[in-house]
Amino acid sequence: METENKEKKPKVESEIFKTFRESFEGQKEIEEKIRVALDFMEEILGKPNGVSLKEFWDAKKLCGPLFKEEMNPIKRNHLWNEYAEMGDEARRLKEIKDEQAAFSVEQVELAIEALEADVDHYDRLVANSDPIHFPKGAEELQIKLGEYEKIQKELSLLKTLISRLDALRKEVLAIDMRISHKNKILKRLSKLGDHVFPKRKELIKKVSDQFAGDVESFAKDRFSGGKTPYYVIRNEIKLFQAVAKVLTLNSQAFTKARKVLSECWDKIKEKETERRAQMGERSEEWKKNYEEIAPKVAEFEAFCEKPENQDRTKVLDASNALQEAMRGVSLSRENVKELKEWIQKARNAVLDKLKEQVEEKKAASRKKVEDIKDKLTHLIEKEETTSLEDLEKGETELKEAYRALSLNGMEIHVFERNFADLKSFILDKREGTVGTDHLQELYEERAAHIEVIKSQVKEYRKEMGGSGLDFEKGMTYRELYDSAKIHLDKEVEALENLEEKLV
Repeated sequence: METENKEKKPKVESEIFKTFRESFEGQKEIEEKIRVALDFMEEILGKPNGVSLKEFWDAKKLCGPLFKEEMNPIKRNHLWNEYAEMGDEARRLKEIKDEQAAFSVEQVELAIEALEADVDHYDRLVANSDPIHFPKGAEELQIKLGEYEKIQKELSLLKTLISRLDALRKEVLAIDMRISHKNKILKRLSKLGDHVFPKRKELIKKVSDQFAGDVESFAKDRFSGGKTPYYVIRNEIKLFQAVAKVLTLNSQAFTKARKVLSECWDKIKEKETERRAQMGERSEEWKKNYEEIAPKVAEFEAFCEKPENQDRTKVLDASNALQEAMRGVSLSRENVKELKEWIQKARNAVLDKLKEQVEEKKAASRKKVEDIKDKLTHLIEKEETTSLEDLEKGETELKEAYRALSLNGMEIHVFERNFADLKSFILDKREGTVGTDHLQELYEERAAHIEVIKSQVKEYRKEMGGSGLDFEKGMTYRELYDSAKIHLDKEVEALENLEEKLV
């Protein structure tokens, strides 16, 4: 009974085999039937790219019994040789295909093992996956981007795993192997699918529900009487639309979010229409206020041009008063920008001019300082060839000019050091010209000068010990200190010589 059921079971034939069978059965002569079968078998063997040999073996089964029929012995022998050679070639092809199939199966199994390993290390792969790049400005939306990124990173990984899984399933189905072995591999792949597909479905639902909820909350909050500018809301709508493209949403959530955001967009258009109508009414008020303020700005400009008003305090007070008056009336942004630039231009013209005057005064003062310094240095360098009278006269003139200068501490020390050197040269020349009755007076003057130099040495030492000096200042004070020490020793020696003359 079981054998009968198998015989009765319909046999599925390919279109190419049906065409062959019709041609085969349409032949009356045995030799012609065999020739049709052999041509078909040769055609099957000649097909490239991994031909299926099922049709070959089916044709061979039809052809084989015909050799037992009555026919010309010579023809039978010729046809049989051809039949046997094709059988040998088919077996060789089958061996090659079996080897290729075995290799392909081995590669597929290695790929499945790698996929199974990735599924086992799912959490580690998620942690090491690339960050999700949301559109710029999305952080300003009141949504939890961190949670979205966490879910989307998992979905991105699952997408990769599922893609690999589908590719392996297609590859297995394309390999010519035993059905039992193929089913075993497909079952293994199905087991992997049971891990990834439900998880992906669950995460898509989670991120979809969360995003749809965030969009609804946004629509409710932004249009519930808040004072958020419409251009801000418009930008937020665009950001939500951009975020939706990054996330893996189901069709229901995507459609719902799109509908809600479209409604928000329509509301903004309505509000902007109302706002433009209001702006039209306000534009008349702005125009009137501008026409009242503009003459005052022109007056301020004329005020700044008068020489008697070119004082920093006056200009700033007038400018501040004018801007305060502007704040008290309603003006358009363009009007405010234009008036402020007008005021600033008039004000800066005066302030820049005053700044130039200050800089000119500073430059003149600096030049004066440098001139006096150069004259003092020149007088010291030429002291040997300069008369006592000219040295004293030069000292008096330079000191008077020095007292009128505004100097910092370092400059004062440098000048005083040079004046001290000049004083020493004057005392030396005076000692060579005065009589004995004036030696006591000269002695006292030199002794007082020594005290001055000692004071300088002490001051320079103190400055060098300060921790706030930079390298350049430190070097300057070191030079002043060394110079003062040298001249102090010379002055002490000169004083001792005077004492000997007085005795």
